Amino acid sequence: MSGTIVRMARSTIVVDGTNKYQIQATCDVKGTLPDIYIFLLQINNVGVPKDDTLVRVVDIADTLNANTVRAAQVTLGNTLWRSNALQLQYGDIETANAAWKELSGRINTLVKNVDTYLEEFETGVTDSTIIYPTTTPEAEQALINTYLSCTESVTEATTARDDQETLNASLKKDLDVVIERLNEANADLGVNSAIYSQLTTNLGTLTTLRPTITGQVSTMRSLVSASSATSAEKGVMQGTLLAIDAQLITFENTNASIATLNSGAVAGSVAALQARVATLTSQRNTLTTQYNAGLATVARLQGKLDAARETCNQALADVRAVCPTYAPPTS
Repeated sequence: MSGTIVRMARSTIVVDGTNKYQIQATCDVKGTLPDIYIFLLQINNVGVPKDDTLVRVVDIADTLNANTVRAAQVTLGNTLWRSNALQLQYGDIETANAAWKELSGRINTLVKNVDTYLEEFETGVTDSTIIYPTTTPEAEQALINTYLSCTESVTEATTARDDQETLNASLKKDLDVVIERLNEANADLGVNSAIYSQLTTNLGTLTTLRPTITGQVSTMRSLVSASSATSAEKGVMQGTLLAIDAQLITFENTNASIATLNSGAVAGSVAALQARVATLTSQRNTLTTQYNAGLATVARLQGKLDAARETCNQALADVRAVCPTYAPPTS
């Protein structure tokens, strides 16, 4: 067992009022690794170490570089250094969850590769006499052909992963737009629903006022007729009651107009917004499912790519075991 120990801490933090999903990884014990500095970082801002970004989990070849002191690398004008600690932040939990799994997988692959090399060295034939060349030209060419075939597999796997990442980026963009439109529609629906509810309540109240006032006017007419007022005084009071009758007609017509508006335009706006919210919610759910599936696909394709690279590295090692001077063709 290698005994390499890496602490992984995942947490949700708030940055400028927005949830961020943070991953912190620290290699505490190197185990069989050459050292604990397993994260290759890019220096983006010399004075701000927290702006450094992850290039990759190191390869075995990276550990040959003595670039574990950031300040020394800056002095030398270099932009890459190896660290034993890493901090990543993501805007959504799906991406963060996929990222930490991918990070853990790559660390595991590094340790397994180192263990494999150590095992091959320690279990090799010792004190043996080797007669060179150790293989025929035909066998050497067969190994080279195997390696070249592996490089094609790596290229194909890289293209497949890159294409899926491009598709994921497009899906994420579409998803962000739909979520923004859904938030807007929900806000508009809230405003229009409140207006519709208030108008409905007010119309119910106003509708009961018309018969009440009409009854009161009728009572007043009876009182006027039975009163001891002069004809002139009664005429003035009857005229006032007639004016109230006219206002009641206007009142009733206005209520009817408001009721028509409420049941027509306002209710129609609420219904249209409800339909829009339902449509956008369905679109959001569909895109979310597609995006999450895309993230899973990228993780799977990355696994295939890593496997292809491992196979290719081994094939190249097999070639150089019999032909140390072999130089792979450059594309």
